[in-house]
Amino acid sequence: MLVSGNNSGLTSASTVTLITGDLNMETSTALGSATIIAKAGVSDGGIRGNLNAPTIPNAIKFFGPDSYLNLTANALTFTGSVDLNASNGHIYNTSGTTMTFSGVVSNGNLYVERGTVVLSGAANTYNKTYVGGSSDVALKIAGDSSLGTGTIYLNRSNVSLST
Repeated sequence: MLVSGNNSGLTSASTVTLITGDLNMETSTALGSATIIAKAGVSDGGIRGNLNAPTIPNAIKFFGPDSYLNLTANALTFTGSVDLNASNGHIYNTSGTTMTFSGVVSNGNLYVERGTVVLSGAANTYNKTYVGGSSDVALKIAGDSSLGTGTIYLNRSNVSLST
């Protein structure tokens, strides 16, 4: 689905649920201030942004025991909060670019499973960090507070963790 323009009518009380297929955002305001619900499975679809929408300000909430946020095109920066919903939130970056999360990540376990992901937000409060998946994966952090509060697991030999 292609979403463009300034959709400010979608307020923070609104939600956009990602179940299957790609959500292609052409502008940073394409979803207004709606919360993105990540309900997709690993191969069910993802978020695509083009060069006009490098920053996505929307909050993200994972739904279900093992939900995936698939990032499939262009480098993107997510500035809204990420709620793992007391569960396992999987970030699966197949774009070959860097995905940055600068909002607070909280309430669950974070799995970084593919590609390069940067956590630059301070005061992240999620429980555990799992790094590793089916391909090369890199997790870059801005500092100690970007890692949450629990144990870091490096699950493969082809992973990297750096600042």
